[in-house]
Amino acid sequence: MARFKLNGYWAVNKPDWFITKSKQKYILEHLILYCEYHGLVEIPEGCIVHHKNRNKEDNSIGTIVTGKQIG
Repeated sequence: MARFKLNGYWAVNKPDWFITKSKQKYILEHLILYCEYHGLVEIPEGCIVHHKNRNKEDNSIGTIVTGKQIG
């Protein structure tokens, strides 16, 4: 899977199995890794996946967490 930088985050081509409302052909890599780790095909509605260490380049699974969307 080819990686490239997008606004400081790693992005990849969107896998066929990943479900999103976006029509973009790429997706932020930490979203894919989160879904793969948790056996999901999409990010649950109302959840925000982020890096708890605030390092956009660190996609190790221990740093990727979810929070609830506010508002």
